[in-house]
Amino acid sequence: MMSFTEQEYLGLTLEHLDDVCDLLVNHFYPRDIITLGLGLSPENRLTLDLPHIRTCLASGLSVGAREKSTRRLVGVLLNYIFIADSTPKQTLKNYTTEAEMMQARFRKVLAIMTDKIDCPEEGSVMCSSRACVHSDFGQRGIISKLTEKSVIIATKQGFKMTSLIMTNPRVEKMFLRLGYKVHTTFDFCTLEEGLLDLSRMDHKQFKIMTKYLSPKSQL
Repeated sequence: MMSFTEQEYLGLTLEHLDDVCDLLVNHFYPRDIITLGLGLSPENRLTLDLPHIRTCLASGLSVGAREKSTRRLVGVLLNYIFIADSTPKQTLKNYTTEAEMMQARFRKVLAIMTDKIDCPEEGSVMCSSRACVHSDFGQRGIISKLTEKSVIIATKQGFKMTSLIMTNPRVEKMFLRLGYKVHTTFDFCTLEEGLLDLSRMDHKQFKIMTKYLSPKSQL
């Protein structure tokens, strides 16, 4: 089994966009329950997700892991700044393509999720998303290490809280060990009929998890 010394960790920028997209389309979207529930292919989901990915990379808050010997990207944790009421609200319109309809569905789910985040009275929240590890590098603590790096960055940047949306019960246990707490539990079954194909989804809930930070926060 590989050790931590065979991976190195780095801050991600827009220069890493192609490598991040390649990792997500091959190792995140194929098993992401929201992608499955929307009935999208990994490639179509990537297309709709590109603005979010670019925002995360441009923030300077996202982190990655790469294999030292090949320098290929094998893990990412995308982070962005969340401010209350910053999520675009859906407006009524006629969608002319299936892609537009899927995007509208995704944004509606996203709005429901992020509306549950309570911002501290002072300061914004650093939100984490798209935690992904190459399938050949699982069970090696990479997501845990990426989370640790993210918390350090958030603390240095003066964030009061970090938050994430959790859809994987196994990974949830890891974040609980890292000091995150479940803030809100939401059942996808309560969404309007037809918004998601629940038969495609192994898990029918998501949870918002939060971690409050102090100037010397440590994991």
